[in-house]
Amino acid sequence: MKKLMILAIAVASAACVHAAAVTWNSGVFTAGFSDPDGKKITAAMGYTMTVTFYEDSAMTKSVTTSSSSTVNGMTGAISGTTADLFAADTTYYVKAIIDNGTNIKETDVVSFATPGTGNASINFTTGAGLSSGSAAWSSAGWQAAPEPTSGLLLLLGVAGLALKRKKA
Repeated sequence: MKKLMILAIAVASAACVHAAAVTWNSGVFTAGFSDPDGKKITAAMGYTMTVTFYEDSAMTKSVTTSSSSTVNGMTGAISGTTADLFAADTTYYVKAIIDNGTNIKETDVVSFATPGTGNASINFTTGAGLSSGSAAWSSAGWQAAPEPTSGLLLLLGVAGLALKRKKA
């Protein structure tokens, strides 16, 4: 009987808690949003968009990360959908990064609220006049992606010098 009561409570709790998915979109890659060479981004360019969702604005408690590299040819947008991990009527924080291994561009961290029922969506736009549930790409522009190999070689060189000096 005790196990049956625990199961009933678990089922009732699951029914009361609404889990929502979040659909996200890069926004249309227009003249205001092109690659560092000024070209409209296409699937062949190898860009991946990664969207990370957080419980707090300090970005210390990650909920999930979602990535996509598919570029819609009609709109020139990268989009994806997260799993059902978000509680209803809750504020979350999100940051997006688009990256091709050489260059990255990111958004500022923005908040959005999940609805009481249904799923949420967020559009990362390139222009002004953002609607609710939208975030703008950072005006900082494209940045060079860090190359981990150079850093690793530098670290190994410094470690080698330190060991050589220690033996002498």
